Amino acid sequence: MLTPKSLENNPIAYYTHGNKDAQWLLFIHPAFVDHRVYQEQFEAFQTSYNILAIDILGHGGSMPRSKQDRFMKMPNWINAILEHEKIDKVHAVGISLGAVVAQLFANQFPHRMRSLACFGAQNVNNFNPKGHGKMVFSNLILGLKGLISVSWFAQASKTLAAISPKGQAAYVEIARQQSKKPFTLFLQASGTLPPPPTTPRSHPLLIGRGDHDALMPASALDAWRNDEPQAQTVTIQDAGHLANLDEPEAFNQALLEFWSATKA
Repeated sequence: MLTPKSLENNPIAYYTHGNKDAQWLLFIHPAFVDHRVYQEQFEAFQTSYNILAIDILGHGGSMPRSKQDRFMKMPNWINAILEHEKIDKVHAVGISLGAVVAQLFANQFPHRMRSLACFGAQNVNNFNPKGHGKMVFSNLILGLKGLISVSWFAQASKTLAAISPKGQAAYVEIARQQSKKPFTLFLQASGTLPPPPTTPRSHPLLIGRGDHDALMPASALDAWRNDEPQAQTVTIQDAGHLANLDEPEAFNQALLEFWSATKA
């Protein structure tokens, strides 16, 4: 079980599980859900790794405390958590919006990174609005539904999130418990991104997607691989946008193989 925590002057709710002097995993969830979307990953990895999970601003327990609390401050808030917990480096895992946050954190604090695994997202350092337009447009349309009814949104978006009945049910259960705050904050995440770093990436990178991901086409994965040919790639079979919900065992295995390779 993860222990819920928070810091003064930091709106980000976070959760830890540490049982030994092991490496730390950082899990950052997709939009419109919270850290619980990784429950099967927590159970699979908690005996071999220390776990840190966060709720993105506006999701779960992370509510803005002032008008100055903005999405683009996420990297700084995460770094403050690592400093408080005395965590030197992490293997970061992000899906969709969580992968965007993970990339922004890696860009700003590369010395904190052991590795970076991103699923269902585009390369923020070479962002192509046209190539990513379907994801943005779909989320904006669904966001309008979410402002009317969170439960309606959860049901309407489940087929974009996952393709299996089990995955869809898990998604809906978490999404319907969210407030309406993620739908207003989503526009912040769709705004102008910071300039990319001027130095090459120094940590290992894994890029992944589900083979039925309607929001991240295979061309987006290929484009990112062309940008960073040293990256590893994986396509999770029989999975949608949230591949960890549809095929948790395959998702977990892909991460384990990636992390094992980083130790070589």
